[in-house]
Amino acid sequence: MEKLRYPIGRWVAPKEPDMAQIQSWIKSISELPQVLQDLIKDLEAHQWSLQYRPGSWTVLQLVHHIVDSHINAYVRQKMAVTGPTPVVVPYMEEQWALLADVNMETLADSMAILKGLHRRWTIFLNALPENEIRTKGYFHQGEGRMILMEEAIGMYYWHGEHHLAHIRLALEK
Repeated sequence: MEKLRYPIGRWVAPKEPDMAQIQSWIKSISELPQVLQDLIKDLEAHQWSLQYRPGSWTVLQLVHHIVDSHINAYVRQKMAVTGPTPVVVPYMEEQWALLADVNMETLADSMAILKGLHRRWTIFLNALPENEIRTKGYFHQGEGRMILMEEAIGMYYWHGEHHLAHIRLALEK
């Protein structure tokens, strides 16, 4: 079950990622919308409700979740570099995945949001000086710890890859 839940493994933050690694993560973040679009573009109606494991989110819920999560990440990261260290709170992802806006009618909207969001996010991240990447961050109330930008960038690179792997698993069934 662990392999289905974490098909690429759990996120483990490197001690001190070098800037080449961080730039690689940013490049992957910039490419995620197109990779996702390519993965889902030819899906048939029944495939949207496939799950990667029993009780998991559907392909449709995963797509909407990526957007919701990355919106939160982008806002948290912008707050982290523009003022005093913010305290961020977790959001109820499982409940968000059940709300009325998570449906086929809003799929194109979510993909448009993801494309625009990732374009802006990438411009923002690429413009950050190394000292801000290494010293700015936010206190995550749910984690009970400080998350620096260097880790946050890696976490959200991982997050995208993690859910792309979930979608691939679901579509293999």
